[in-house]
Amino acid sequence: MKPDSPFYDHCRGVLRKSVLFAGLDDSTFQKLLASFRRETWIHGTQLAADLPSIRFTVIISGRVELTRTNPDTGRQITLFTLGAGDAFDVVSLLDKMEHDLCPVALEELEVITAPIEKVRLWIQTTP
Repeated sequence: MKPDSPFYDHCRGVLRKSVLFAGLDDSTFQKLLASFRRETWIHGTQLAADLPSIRFTVIISGRVELTRTNPDTGRQITLFTLGAGDAFDVVSLLDKMEHDLCPVALEELEVITAPIEKVRLWIQTTP
C-alpha cells in the first residue's frame, strides 16, 4: 500500500494500535506497509483454508472467525474470533507449517494482505 492511497492513513492508524506493529519506527513501518494491499470481504465469506499459508492477513475493521473441522466427525469448532489490528495465522508465519484453519467473515471485513514469503523475509531482515 502506497502512502498516497486513500486508505493509507486509516490502515496506519489501526496498525499503530496493534501489538504486532506498535513498536516499529516510521521508516520500518512504511516499508512493511508497502508490501500490503487492501481487500474487502463480504459478510459470510468462507475463505480457502490454505489462505494463511499463502498470504499474511491483518484485520483493519470487522471481525473474522477462525474455525477448524474435525475430519472424523465433521463437527466444526471456533478457535478464535479476531477484530481490528489482529492478524492470522501468526503461527503459520513463524513455523512455515500449514494449519487447518478456515477464516469466515462474521461481518464485512476490511483487511490488508501481503504474500507470506515477503513478510517472512521482512521478519528475518528486521528483527
